[in-house]
Amino acid sequence: MKRDRIYLFKIDVLLLIAILLSVAGSVCNLVLPLFVRQFIDVRATSLMSFDSLLPILTVLMMGSIVNAVSMYLISVSGDRRIRDIRENIEEKLLKLPISFYKENASGELVSRIINDSLIIKEFTTNEVPNAIVSIITLIGSIGILLYLDLKLTLVIVLSFTIVAIIAYPLGKINEGYSFLIQDYLSKLSQVITENIQNIQIIKLYNAQKEVKHKFKKINNNIYGLSKKIDKIFSITGPIQTMFTLLAFLIIVLYGSTRVSQHTLSMGILASFMMYIFEIITPINTLANFYVSYSEAKGASKVISRIMNTTEEKVTGKDINGIKEPYIEMKNISFKYGKKSSLILKRVSVSFDSLKKIAIVGPSGAGKTTLISILTRLQEKYDGLVFLNGRNSKDYSLASWRSLFSVVTQENSIFSGSIRDNLTFGLIDKPSEEELNQALKVASMSKDIDKFPGKLDFDVGENGGKLSGGQRQKIQIARAYLRDTPFIIFDEATSNLDPESESEILSSIDELSSKKTLIVIAHRLSTIVNADKIYFLDNHQILGAGTHKELLRKVEKYKTFVNDQFISKE
Repeated sequence: MKRDRIYLFKIDVLLLIAILLSVAGSVCNLVLPLFVRQFIDVRATSLMSFDSLLPILTVLMMGSIVNAVSMYLISVSGDRRIRDIRENIEEKLLKLPISFYKENASGELVSRIINDSLIIKEFTTNEVPNAIVSIITLIGSIGILLYLDLKLTLVIVLSFTIVAIIAYPLGKINEGYSFLIQDYLSKLSQVITENIQNIQIIKLYNAQKEVKHKFKKINNNIYGLSKKIDKIFSITGPIQTMFTLLAFLIIVLYGSTRVSQHTLSMGILASFMMYIFEIITPINTLANFYVSYSEAKGASKVISRIMNTTEEKVTGKDINGIKEPYIEMKNISFKYGKKSSLILKRVSVSFDSLKKIAIVGPSGAGKTTLISILTRLQEKYDGLVFLNGRNSKDYSLASWRSLFSVVTQENSIFSGSIRDNLTFGLIDKPSEEELNQALKVASMSKDIDKFPGKLDFDVGENGGKLSGGQRQKIQIARAYLRDTPFIIFDEATSNLDPESESEILSSIDELSSKKTLIVIAHRLSTIVNADKIYFLDNHQILGAGTHKELLRKVEKYKTFVNDQFISKE
């Protein structure tokens, strides 16, 4: 069975018990008309007594209790099902490579986790059990009806077969529209997510009208599709109801005629009327099952596509006993696709232990891509990366990444307290003394004293209650607490004001005697005192050395420096 079908038809023990109880409840409903028939026919020839009513009341009560327990178990199974699906998707997403996130919008992924998993849950725990019970009820009802009266049963089967034939095209029409609506809902979720994440820039650029127009366009598409479905049902619904009532009328007229001719008892006709209602519900359930299946199949296919995406390779040896680690990257070449141009072209760099190594160059030169390869966020590249002479891919992914702490220009602050952010990802939680030392190294101690609650101050979503400089300092303190041999500063001061930049540079210098620093920058103020600078331009290394050496040897570097007015020659 295909993986997307497995999601739809996976039945756990709890749901199986619930289905069996539903079947038992259905059996109670099936035998109830037989007791009613007996009661009516006996009453026609003798006096009514409580004893004759007792079987009816007993079966009715048993059916109600069994169905109540079944409904509860189905609900619990459904809640557990959606919990497990969401956990599985989230776990999978955490294992997928960065390239997957570049190709899939975050808002759409959120929609898949929340909306599509809900659709699958509803189908698995509601539609599937109902369909199973409906089939059993339908077969049982028809079997009993055949036993009671063959001719009247054939009239019922023929009448409702015509109704089913009329209802089938509705499912096909709905299938196409359900796929479209799911697609537009995921796009709408994406737009909403982007708008919330970028609300500040939307306001600053007075772009509310443009954003509203984009949202309105997708929302109107959903509204338009919904109107089309409403229009179809407004026409076909009454038609289907008319044919159902017509079928019911034919059965009643035929049965009444038989009763008047004394070829059918009133008790049997009453039983038939009850069984007709028993049959109508399963028929409607099975007719709706196809529509629900089509919708759930679409959701399941998308989730299966995520779950079948190749994960990052995580296996390998652990890194143990390396006292002075150094890393070499040799002849690294990279491009995003076969038709795209090279981002990196035969780049070779090395990072010696306890040195401050800088990679500098203009925006778009490939500096961040090089770091993605170094940290194995990007695995598909040409060339080799060595740790003390051994291939990086020999080591497990977790072990390799434990070599690095990264401070980025992007906002890497999570909602929660300052303490939560400082200890993020740490297995062994640091003491208060260690936390204070990290904040001191990051020049953040004075800022902490100003916050109510200090380390327990809630920073808000994405650290919205902090300044840009404070967010960067917390990242530096977090990197220090990780106690890794390499700390990477990827454009860590590019978005800061001069005062904040000066404090961050002091923090970097504070760490330079204790860690191997890898500093990525296009602003030379960050790295003029580096032990070694690699000048990356036009996707390749044009020179390597100290700041003064590069000024003498590499004309393009000198031009680059002069353009920024910070030459200290």
